[in-house]
Amino acid sequence: MISAADLTLPHLIRLAIDGSITNRELPAAARSAGLARFGALFVAMILVGFAANFYQVLILERTGQRIMHRMRQDLFIHLIGLDLGFFNANPVGKLVTRLSNDIQNMHEMFTSVIVTLFNDLMRVVGILIILFYVSPKLALLLCALLPPMLVATPFFSRLARRAFRGIRTHLARINSYLQEALSGMDIIQLFARQPDAERHYVELNQAYFKQTLYQIKVFAFFIPLIEVLSATALVIIIWIGGRGVLQGELTVGIVVAFFSYMRLFFQPLRELSQKYSIVQSAMASAERIFQLLDTRAALALPQQPAELPDSAAAIALEGVTFGYDPAHPVLHDFTLRVRPRETLAVVGATGSGKTTIINLLERFHDPDRGSIRIDDIDLRRLDPQAWRRRIGLVMQDVFIVPASFRENILLDQQLPPADLEKILAMAQLDRLVAALPQGLDTRIGDGGQNLSAGQKQLLAIARVLARDPGMLILDEATSNIDSETELLIERAIAGALANRTSIVIAHRLSTIRRADRIIVMDQGRIKEQGSHDQLLAERGLYHYLLTLQNGLRVD
Repeated sequence: MISAADLTLPHLIRLAIDGSITNRELPAAARSAGLARFGALFVAMILVGFAANFYQVLILERTGQRIMHRMRQDLFIHLIGLDLGFFNANPVGKLVTRLSNDIQNMHEMFTSVIVTLFNDLMRVVGILIILFYVSPKLALLLCALLPPMLVATPFFSRLARRAFRGIRTHLARINSYLQEALSGMDIIQLFARQPDAERHYVELNQAYFKQTLYQIKVFAFFIPLIEVLSATALVIIIWIGGRGVLQGELTVGIVVAFFSYMRLFFQPLRELSQKYSIVQSAMASAERIFQLLDTRAALALPQQPAELPDSAAAIALEGVTFGYDPAHPVLHDFTLRVRPRETLAVVGATGSGKTTIINLLERFHDPDRGSIRIDDIDLRRLDPQAWRRRIGLVMQDVFIVPASFRENILLDQQLPPADLEKILAMAQLDRLVAALPQGLDTRIGDGGQNLSAGQKQLLAIARVLARDPGMLILDEATSNIDSETELLIERAIAGALANRTSIVIAHRLSTIRRADRIIVMDQGRIKEQGSHDQLLAERGLYHYLLTLQNGLRVD
């Protein structure tokens, strides 16, 4: 509708010129009345074009917004379904770029280009038809300008796409480095590494600047090319059309209409050349978005998951060999059995494979060889999400949601107030909550109340108690805290371990003593196992580790 309105206006101008302004055969009054009618039609077509443009933009913009909204959601849902190996291999800043900048580039293409693409295509085709109808000779001359454009556009497209791929890559590197630098700002300032951080950021920014300049140079050539072709078309109309008027082959109205149609013909081409940067940037972003969507999780999910075992299940790692890099295994032919409701402590030097056991039990990775069985069911036959809901994990680094204290404990669960009070008491948090300005409704995390390392550990234990899992894993949960807070955590852990299969990775002697059994790891293998007293009596690796920890001999 909008294209039809635009194409009608030059024809009305032609009729007004030839039928009224230059028509000497009609009296002045008739010519004036004719101009008035053409003026009224002209205004009517402008109003029709306005209404058509309004509804076209409204409908197509809404469609574009819905597409981008759905794409952003699908991409995020796809990301959170990938395994940890993918996130270990891809920096956070790179993924943030995909979800923010790349999606935004796609959005700009839908709102700035695709919204008008169909209308502009109809306009160009319609103009060509009209030009051939009005003057085939002029139309053929103008069509001679199209081959240079058709040849130059694919060549330019390849250069522009390459430029925007580089821009997207350098922007992802900048975002990744910013995320790393800002999250580790305390370390940068502590070790006075600001000059190094500044130098590295300047290098990344300079590379991004050079790539952007390359893209500007590409467009600096293509956009003037469209202007040259447009000016050449106008010169042809003036030269050929003027001769036609002088020879009586064409009328003034036809030449003026040709001028108007040329403006309409090159206007979408000129706009497209100006928006071509958006198109090529969006195409480069689309490549990366769909490449990410095509990424599949490395862990195979069972099509028909086995039924989950009892909450207090027996665990067996049988002949497990695994390495984050398969060429360098962390665990070597590792075999371990944990009885239901047994508390197992795992100790060993850094890099001995303690946390790797936890990652395998959570099924963040699959063993390279061997198997992990839960009540004699291979872990790969269980639904990973359902299995992880059976596990309570307390780590040294506790993730705090920027929300209230209550929301950080429940994490979208619903618990009666009385049950929540019991959990706070078991987790030794009742006194802390009572001292907060708004109690459980006090905001913590970014922009809210800051918690100490020990208070975060207590919060993590409260989360576990709120879920009431059948299996509990403590990964260095009592490291780097003061003695008073350690006592509170020990009390909280004692309540959390009751009647649960538990695996405790810890260095603190008080935590280790509580275990039913202790295994001592070294270079991915079990070197010793037994109770605390048994291992001390053997005076082996366990005795040596405790000697290093306490700074004295243990007799």
